[in-house]
Amino acid sequence: MAALAGARTIFARSRAWGAAYVANRDPLAAASNAGAFLVWGSQPLYPVYVWAVVGRDAWPALLTWLSTPLFVAAPLVARQTSLGGRTLFWAAGVANTLLSAKAFGPGTSVGWFLLPCFVIALGFFRLSEAWVAAGLVVMTGAAALAVPHLGAPLVAYAAPQMTSLSRLNLWSVGVLTLYLVWSAWRAHRA
Repeated sequence: MAALAGARTIFARSRAWGAAYVANRDPLAAASNAGAFLVWGSQPLYPVYVWAVVGRDAWPALLTWLSTPLFVAAPLVARQTSLGGRTLFWAAGVANTLLSAKAFGPGTSVGWFLLPCFVIALGFFRLSEAWVAAGLVVMTGAAALAVPHLGAPLVAYAAPQMTSLSRLNLWSVGVLTLYLVWSAWRAHRA
């Protein structure tokens, strides 16, 4: 029982720390921070999932950790400037997607992670910030056009591996996109 109580205490403290980390007076910044925190929290597990579907050829997934500091920094930047934090969250997503597209290749559907970036650009900015949102949408579109032209992936995956990676990525894109749409909708209502 003592171990269970200790685990509950650790969980409660971790949850309180996470809530404080993403908190912001601006509802859009708070929602953006929560999205960045979600991605940041899932990044350590992504290589494990990739390893489960492709085996020892999963090492390029470790490169996705290069964008982790950007996701971590977004809530910190948002404390100083809400617009800056939300823009950094978008930039981290685009950078991570382009890096992953180079690492895995477009045949793994990793380029679809630009869809949540479109959602960030369209949903996490106010009408008064439309000029920023429009610029981010255009740059996301340019990134989408660049994905097929990034050159050969770092590992040549066999067709079954590519199919498995594609399923994993599309599932992740779908869940993240739905979460961001819901978060943006709630933030705009607040």
